[in-house]
Amino acid sequence: MQQKQLNFVLQLTEIGTIIIGCMAIVAAILFLWNSPDMILSYQSLTTSSFPVNTLSQKIIYTSLILLISLQVIRLAIITIDFVNNREWIYVGMGGFILMVIICSFSF
Repeated sequence: MQQKQLNFVLQLTEIGTIIIGCMAIVAAILFLWNSPDMILSYQSLTTSSFPVNTLSQKIIYTSLILLISLQVIRLAIITIDFVNNREWIYVGMGGFILMVIICSFSF
């Protein structure tokens, strides 16, 4: 991948991360504003302890999934660039991190 294209894609992922993070913050504020009486258990966060009933909760879940997937995509793009540049140590590290992330999704 050419350097200009790589920089453009990485800037897009950074902008996307900022937008998604702001969206999650706004949704969290709306969630706290609209349901102050809801009791959440933070000792074990399961899906049953955080039901998705309102729009703000759905936005929070969606933004968390997008934040995680955007960073995985970014790591994959950087690892592919390291393959093209034949920097095998960084390919190994990026591949190992991708493998750990993908394996953690399955459990």
